[in-house]
Amino acid sequence: MPSYYGFDIYKVPVTGSMLSANLRTACEAQGMQTVCRRATEEAGPEYWFSYCQTIPVGTEISATEGNHPVLAYHLCGSKLPKPCAPLHDTFVAVPGWFANDGACGVRTSAWCANGNDFNNKDALCARVSEESSAAYQEEPTYHCNGDKPSYVTMATSGTITSGDDGWGNYSSDSLCSWTIEAPSGMGVSLTFLTFDLADDGDCLSDYVAVYDGSSQSSALLGRFCESNPGVVNSTGNLMHVTFVTNSVLQASGFRASFKRRTGKRPLKLCNFNRTYSWLSC
Repeated sequence: MPSYYGFDIYKVPVTGSMLSANLRTACEAQGMQTVCRRATEEAGPEYWFSYCQTIPVGTEISATEGNHPVLAYHLCGSKLPKPCAPLHDTFVAVPGWFANDGACGVRTSAWCANGNDFNNKDALCARVSEESSAAYQEEPTYHCNGDKPSYVTMATSGTITSGDDGWGNYSSDSLCSWTIEAPSGMGVSLTFLTFDLADDGDCLSDYVAVYDGSSQSSALLGRFCESNPGVVNSTGNLMHVTFVTNSVLQASGFRASFKRRTGKRPLKLCNFNRTYSWLSC
């Protein structure tokens, strides 16, 4: 499944039993994809259907958490779904957890409640926001250009890649850097869409490092070499990204989109006729 850097989440009414198949039917009838128990397939293949929506969860919480805890964290400030009122009576799809692929629901008394025991509740569904989709089509791309640093003054959004096209194997012995500047008063949000580096896990051979400022002397937000880091946000209007490779092995590399962001605001989970862009912040 592709990773989107902006999408809308809805609570959509389901007719009948709260089975995963019925959640899918309700979501797809409105042109949306189903939210499943895990945020990504990699975080839990056993909790994943092929029709699930991948959700970039940010750096504050692990993708190994279920989507209900992720939403509870953003909505209510805690990873506990049961006390989070906006999530009550919402269900997410999960294969094989209960008979008939019963969905997983949040109740005041339980999480994950067996969907076989409930009827006519709400499915969590997701759809790529029109604004994000348009930005992805129009954004400029900044490739890794050997030792030449790139300075990007951000208009709206763009993409950085490890290679000429972002998909072939990257070059050996590279040191690439990008400094991304958002307008004053805004921040930078970087979302890794693909990520595949040849590293033995120590993040000393091939790695991506992200800094909270204009250079490598700024505070380190993270050094990444194995799993996809998802979303990384700056605290100010500058972000510095470096990509380092050695001479031994290469892989397909990474592709990451960036956009400007304003101050963080609370997440609102919406009913079907109200939208909220998950990563608009």
